[in-house]
Amino acid sequence: NNFNPCEYSPIHLYRRLFGLSDEEGKKLARKSVLDVVHGQTNRLSRRLGVADRIRLEQHLESIRALELQLSHQGEQCDTPQEPGVYPTVEGVEPIYDKNVVMSQLLAIALSCDLTRVFSVQFSTAGSGVVFSDAGAVDGLHGICHTEAMPQPTVHAATTLTMSYLADFLQILKDTPDGSGNILDNASILCTSELADGYTHSNFDFPIIIAGHGGGRLRGNMHYRSETSESATKATLTALRGSGVESPAFGADEGYTEDGIGEVES
Repeated sequence: NNFNPCEYSPIHLYRRLFGLSDEEGKKLARKSVLDVVHGQTNRLSRRLGVADRIRLEQHLESIRALELQLSHQGEQCDTPQEPGVYPTVEGVEPIYDKNVVMSQLLAIALSCDLTRVFSVQFSTAGSGVVFSDAGAVDGLHGICHTEAMPQPTVHAATTLTMSYLADFLQILKDTPDGSGNILDNASILCTSELADGYTHSNFDFPIIIAGHGGGRLRGNMHYRSETSESATKATLTALRGSGVESPAFGADEGYTEDGIGEVES
């Protein structure tokens, strides 16, 4: 339940990634807030219960990770131009334009080694996003429950979302990385929270694992389970594709020690 908040603004994302000069970044990295409050956090920790002590340690570890990221020099790269403003006009959000610029900023961040792990939440669960380009006048969650079958607007919004995912992946593929491109060396798990919004069903759950994982993933194939396997097998496969040698993933009915062998190289 420790949420990682989303960054919705292209300008704010840009400034988080590229807003500091090299000298400013070095100065900030030398100042460890944890060193300053070391005594206070130790005293506080001794007064907490086990669960709260674990949460405090997780919080301190996340701060240290940020400090280490700031102190990391990474690859030398040119700072891109600051993006413009993408306002919602008369209730219409410029989804396509924002998706392109956010994808470009992320590709540059990966190519400059500013980060090696990312998450993109295109829209939230139970999304109220209005896909105007798909002909929608109401939020996606609402029309999933109210539009008559065969739900043409829901289908158009889903197709549009997948086209935006394709745009994002193409930008990664067009960005050089080593002897190949970023997508060659990436392992990206792409999914939704449901298989069917109308019934909230998770049966026949759709998942895309994009990228070749630096040779760990075969790619360019379609795998369909004939035995209703747990979707956590796909997550474990994507983790292994990223180089994480995890022996298992999931819990309870979703626990698995096996990835999808047909997808792994």
